Amino acid sequence: MKLRTLSAKHKLDQQPVLVRVDWNIPLNGSLEAEHHLKLQRSKVLIGELVERGAKPIFLTHIGRPKKREAQFSTKRLVPIVKKAIGMNIVYLEGSVTKAKDLKAMQKQIQDAEPGTCFLLENVRFEKKEMLNDKSLAKAYASLGGIFVNDAFASCHRKHTTVVGLASLMESYAGPALIDEVTNLSKLLKKTASPYLAILGGKKLTTKASIIKSLTKNVDTLCIGGAMAALFIKMHNHSIGASYYEAEALPIVKKLLKEKTILLPVDVIVTKKLSLQPRLRKVTIDQIEKDDIIVDIGPKTLREWHGHIQKAKTIVWNGPLGLSEVFSTGFGSRFIAKSIAKRSDAALSICGGGDTIPVIAQAKALSQIDFVSTGGGAMLEFLANNGDLPGLKQLR
Repeated sequence: MKLRTLSAKHKLDQQPVLVRVDWNIPLNGSLEAEHHLKLQRSKVLIGELVERGAKPIFLTHIGRPKKREAQFSTKRLVPIVKKAIGMNIVYLEGSVTKAKDLKAMQKQIQDAEPGTCFLLENVRFEKKEMLNDKSLAKAYASLGGIFVNDAFASCHRKHTTVVGLASLMESYAGPALIDEVTNLSKLLKKTASPYLAILGGKKLTTKASIIKSLTKNVDTLCIGGAMAALFIKMHNHSIGASYYEAEALPIVKKLLKEKTILLPVDVIVTKKLSLQPRLRKVTIDQIEKDDIIVDIGPKTLREWHGHIQKAKTIVWNGPLGLSEVFSTGFGSRFIAKSIAKRSDAALSICGGGDTIPVIAQAKALSQIDFVSTGGGAMLEFLANNGDLPGLKQLR
């Protein structure tokens, strides 16, 4: 897939450049591995624009705000970005939909020295951001002459600052986005066999299309996490008090006959969720009515490890247990180490916001061929043969 990139010959001196980034990270000042990755991957583009005398204006969303809550304000990102990548950023107060605020922003950008970096308020504070609204896009576009999308993690969304700006302005793909597309595209070509996919996480409804796609292309698809509970339940086993997505049961019913799908044969359970839960390992036919499944079991790990060590292509998205708690994240860390051990002989691509911390805890980030910061975007990219709304405008 060939995307437009900003030529080295393009004159950028004094040029305001709107840049969509994925800085959707917690604002409590405590940066985990996946948050460091997101900020560090923006550093290449920032450095290039600053060096060429441009005035980068960064746009990002944070969380799912309902109004203009201070806790989601990008103003809180300014010291975090400075600490993480050593970059000073000027925060632009106000809303682009208010004429007075917009005029003040335009003047502040115009009067700034070349290389000055700016940050706009959380784009999801604007009610029309998720509607791909043309008037909102025009307001943003009045701040700069060029648009660069470097936020792969948002490319599956038809939002104003993803699709609207790209269709309205001279637009290009940034280096972090290109890196994501280049590496994930390897999975769209003829892959080396055995091809192994591992999927975890809570919601199967959001992964239904990728599961359907993978069952046609992979040799083995291992399903863990809360999604596995759905399959266990549909095989007429008790899942006790475990979480399961009831609306996904019809989807699972259609997938039960798929021979490529491999499910856990044993699991780790507890009676009560806590930071130090009392754990038991049981086979899937031994789950009691008040048990909660929190991880995959040792027999399953041995079986899946065997598949990993034979695989030539490996893709993994989603934790396989309650990875927020250290003891119940064992299965996910084990799988991360197993994939890392195999990476010399297999193409390994892993991703997702909940998966990266586990890989980091296993000290395996540097050993895996590519780690994607786009969870939903990664899955939709693979399920739709690379056809994402945010990429169409950049071809």
